[in-house]
Amino acid sequence: MSVCQACSQITPNTRQLVLHPNIDSLRTSARECPLCRMICQKLEQYGHIVSAENYRAHVDGTYQLVNDTSVTVSINGHHAAADQKAYQLVFSCGPLKRENGTTNQLSEDAPVSWLAVEADESSPAAEAITPRPLAKSSSSEQTFSLIRDWITSCVDGHEKCQLGYTYEELQNAGEADDEPARLRAKYSEEFVQLPTRLVDVESFREDVRLVESASFGNRGRYIALSHVWGKTKHFKTESTNFDKHRTRILFDDLPKTFRDAVLVTRTLGLQYLWIDSLCIIQDSPADWEREASRMASVYMGAYATISAAASENSDGGLFFDRELPACRAKLKYITPSGTVGLWTIHNKTPSFDQQIRHTTLASRAWCLQEKQLARRTLHFGSYQVIFECKERYQYETQRPSDKLGEGRLDIQMLYWMLVGFRGRNDIVLKQLVGSVLTRTWLQIVEDYTKRKLTFESDKLLALQGLAQYVTDLTRDGYLFGLWKSSLDLGLLWRTAPYEDVSERRGRVAGRAPSWSWASVSGRVYFAFVGKKPLEVGSTRITEVVEITADGKLVMDAQMVSLRRGKLNTADQWELKQFTRALSYMGTAEKSPPMFAYEWVRSSDHEWFGWVALDEGKKFEDDETQQQEVEVLLMRMQVLENKVKAVFDAEPFEKSYVVLLVRKTREGDFYQRIGMGQIFACGDVEDVGKSRVCIV
Repeated sequence: MSVCQACSQITPNTRQLVLHPNIDSLRTSARECPLCRMICQKLEQYGHIVSAENYRAHVDGTYQLVNDTSVTVSINGHHAAADQKAYQLVFSCGPLKRENGTTNQLSEDAPVSWLAVEADESSPAAEAITPRPLAKSSSSEQTFSLIRDWITSCVDGHEKCQLGYTYEELQNAGEADDEPARLRAKYSEEFVQLPTRLVDVESFREDVRLVESASFGNRGRYIALSHVWGKTKHFKTESTNFDKHRTRILFDDLPKTFRDAVLVTRTLGLQYLWIDSLCIIQDSPADWEREASRMASVYMGAYATISAAASENSDGGLFFDRELPACRAKLKYITPSGTVGLWTIHNKTPSFDQQIRHTTLASRAWCLQEKQLARRTLHFGSYQVIFECKERYQYETQRPSDKLGEGRLDIQMLYWMLVGFRGRNDIVLKQLVGSVLTRTWLQIVEDYTKRKLTFESDKLLALQGLAQYVTDLTRDGYLFGLWKSSLDLGLLWRTAPYEDVSERRGRVAGRAPSWSWASVSGRVYFAFVGKKPLEVGSTRITEVVEITADGKLVMDAQMVSLRRGKLNTADQWELKQFTRALSYMGTAEKSPPMFAYEWVRSSDHEWFGWVALDEGKKFEDDETQQQEVEVLLMRMQVLENKVKAVFDAEPFEKSYVVLLVRKTREGDFYQRIGMGQIFACGDVEDVGKSRVCIV
C-alpha cells in the first residue's frame, strides 16, 4: 500500500515538516496510509495526543488551552544537524516548544516518538540513510561478514582494545602517545596466554574435545562464551567425566548455545573456545577457586567474547531467524543526478536496553565482570547482533559511519590515566585515580547488587576477577568489596526502600563484616549529594584508624543518639522546613531519596534526619513508643548561602551523612545497622570523637 501525498514529501533531509494540521487529519489519513497509521499508533501509545490536547500556556496574560494538535515530523530529530545521515524518523503532536512549569518560559521540547528507517545496500538511498535491513538469520554469511569486519577493524585500529594493560607494563611505559604502538608491538593476538583448559573445535570434523593448554605451549587465540546456565540440566565437566571430555565430546550432545558457539568459533577461523561449565571441573572446589581467581585474564585475553544475550539457558542458542516488520512503508528517494531508489520506514527496532541491558544474561551477577573485562563482545540478541568493544558499539542494522556510538566507560581506563599523569605530583595522581576508581566501582557495585546469584556464597567471588585486575594495576587494597583508598565513601551504602520487599533480602551472617555491602543480600545504593559525587559535595570528618585481617574496622568518629518513631504534633513545623532543605541536599539524586525511608531526631530536637535500616521495617509504633539508635557522623556538607536564602533554613546549615550502629552482645564492638542523612541545628563542636570498632 502506497503512502499518502503528505508522507510522500518526507525525505532523508526532512526537518520540522508539518505533516498534518491536526490529529483529526492524521486519523483520517491513517485509514489508508501505512505511515500515517504507524505514526498515529505511536502517538496514541505514548499519550502524546492527550498531552497536546490538554496542553495549556499563557496567552495574552491568561492561562488557557492552546488547541494545537498539529503533527510534525523530522529525520533524526526536530533539531538535528542538517548534514546528518538519516537513522530514524521522529515525530510529535502539538507545539514543538512548551512552557516550563516553573518559569513559564518556552524552554521545554515536545515529547517525541520515533520509527526506524533503512535502505538496501544496493539502493541509491543508501548514500543518505545509515541503517540497513537485517539478514534473514543471525547465522547468515552476511552477518558473519560484518562480524569479521568489526573484529578486524578493532584489532587493527583500536588502541584501548589491545593487550598488556598491567602494572608491570606501567613500569616500562614511555610517552602516553607512544604507548599504544609499544604495546601492539609487544603483545600479539596470536600469542596470548591461554586459560588452563579449552574446548578444541578442530580436533574432529564435527565433535570437540577438552584440552589442557600446557600441552601445546599455552599461547594462541581463543573465543570465550558468556551465557546463562538456566534451570535446565547442565552440561558440565566433573571429575567423573573429565577424562571422557578430554577424549571426545559429541557435537550433538552439546546444548544448543554451546553448539552455536562452536560454529561461531569455527566460522571466525579460531581453534579454541572457553566455556566455564566445560573448562572448570565443577565438582572440584580447588579447581573452581583457582580458575575463578583467573577469570580476569580469561575474558581480557579472549580474542572475542560471545554473549548469548537472548538465551535464558544453555538450550536457547545464539542464532535466530528474523521476521520482516509487520508495519512498513516504502518511500521514493531521488539522487541529485535523478536516479530513483526506495527506502523503508518501519516500527520494529528494539532499544539497546531491550536487546542487551534487560536480558536474562544481563540480570546475572557473574556476567557483570565478564562484560567489564572483555575487550570485544559479540552480543547475539533476538533481534540483531551487536558488537561492543572498549571504543564503540556497532550494530547489524547500522551501516559504517563516522558517527558511531560511544564506547563504554570501564575500569581499564585507569591504565591510560596512570600512563598519562606519570611524573606529575604523586599525591594529585593518587587522588585523581582514587576518585575515578571510586565512582566507577560504586556504579559497578550498584549494578552488580541488582543482579541474581544462584548461590549467595558467590557474592564476593563473582567480582573477584575484576577486583584482582584493579588490585594488580593500582596496588590498592581490596577489603570485602571496597577499596582501602576510598573506604570512607564505600561505607556509605544503603539497602532498597522498605516497600521494595523483593530487593531487601537481609544480612547473611559470616559472609562479610556488617560495614560491607557484601554483608547483605539484595540491591544497595551509594550516597550522592544532589547530582554531585559525595567526595565533591561533602567533607570527610571521620578517621579510619585500622582494618584488621578478620574485618574489624576501627574509626575515630563523633557519635550522636537519635530516636526512631512517629512525629508528634510539635514536630510538624520542623518536618516542613527539613523536607524543603532535603530537596536541595538529598543524598541520592539518581536513587531512591532518603525520605523514602524513615524519620529520626534527637530528644532535644537539635538533630533531624532520615535513616535507612539495613534490615527490618519502618518503625511505626505510636509516638510514645520510640527507639534509640546511635549514629556516627561520616561526612559533612555545608548548605550554600544562595540555597539558604531560598527557604530561610538557618537551623539546617549543616548536613551529615551518617552510619547507624548498635553494640554487639560482646559489648566492646559495634555492628552497622543502617545509613542516613541528618541535619544539625547549631554547633556540633561539643560532640567529641570516640574510638569505635565495627565488626
